[in-house]
Amino acid sequence: MIINSIKTKKILPFQQDIFAILDKYLISMPEGSILAVTSKIVAICENNIVTKEGTVKDKLIESEADYYLPNRQSKYGYLLTIKNNVLLPSAGIDESNGAGYYILWPKNPQKSANEIYRIIRNIGF
Repeated sequence: MIINSIKTKKILPFQQDIFAILDKYLISMPEGSILAVTSKIVAICENNIVTKEGTVKDKLIESEADYYLPNRQSKYGYLLTIKNNVLLPSAGIDESNGAGYYILWPKNPQKSANEIYRIIRNIGF
């Protein structure tokens, strides 16, 4: 197996859509290739973000999760959650390199993956 990463410029909220990024950076995909796109990039492109200012992260996590185990009940101090039938720490919310925003989990990850697949298939890399 050969793994190649695609280096992009920093993807910031309100500045890109996923298809413009793919069009710019995805040069070719040989037959049998697999494309992995991070949930963070998809969520940023969907503008599925919340400003950090005035937001209590634990309350945001609880509101985004379908189910959660409060961090006081976790021996690791993390808020363990289930969202869309997936076990995720902190409901998939990421704040690293978020430019002042919490990056949420994509609104509908399967739908986003299907759309990316459809576009790539139709372009014919």
